[in-house]
Amino acid sequence: MPPVTFVVGSLFGGSRLQVLLELIQRASEAIGSCDVLVNRQLQQERSPQGFPKVYNRLINAAFADPECEYVIVCGDDVRPVGDCIAKTLDVMRADETIGAAFPVEAWAETPVVLSQPMMVTMMPFTGEKRPIAAALSDDLVEQIFAGFALACIRADAWADVGPMDETLGLGYAEDLDWGIRCWKAGYRCVNVRSAWFEHERGATYNRLVAEGTMDAKEPHRAAANCKAKWPFLWEDPDPVRSSQKIMEMLRGWYTEARTR
Repeated sequence: MPPVTFVVGSLFGGSRLQVLLELIQRASEAIGSCDVLVNRQLQQERSPQGFPKVYNRLINAAFADPECEYVIVCGDDVRPVGDCIAKTLDVMRADETIGAAFPVEAWAETPVVLSQPMMVTMMPFTGEKRPIAAALSDDLVEQIFAGFALACIRADAWADVGPMDETLGLGYAEDLDWGIRCWKAGYRCVNVRSAWFEHERGATYNRLVAEGTMDAKEPHRAAANCKAKWPFLWEDPDPVRSSQKIMEMLRGWYTEARTR
């Protein structure tokens, strides 16, 4: 198996999956040899397995080969833009303390003053929304979560941190929980601000809710389960102050793990 493996969960398949596979093929021209593992959950619309369960299987299968050094997690509702994948991999390869790195997530919105949709993103910690072009930079921003909409995971980190927690729910909060455990195990999670991807946010979730397969309250339950597991989450109503406090604690855990 090549040193880089893409793992893709796809509940509905079709054109979205095909477009993503074509983009992965294009990315391989820049990053070199890679493999792709896809879980096509076709005919399971009435009983989805859930994000953590699907991706744990895929990631474990990829890392079962000792030659696989990095796994790139992505759903079929993402579109890596330009050299997004290459830049994210470069960050991982340059620093072995990084357990997971993820590019900037952007999505299409139509502002009131415009008639055409534009790509926007949310700034780290503040929640301020900006056009994607105004949000990019050369910075690496340490984050609490691991950004599993599209993220690169290091093999050593996965081995030390363990799989996603399948008890949190069918989806949502698993990347927050894994990110916290990643810091605790002595690896950092970083947001690569020079690379970005397009995300059709809620595409699969909204369809499952509309069909009655998934309860609309699933994200709230997952968040509550994560809060029960990590009571320090969301203690401070100010998001910036809360994030600062949590990051200070996580960096302390990281330093402790690194000095053992």
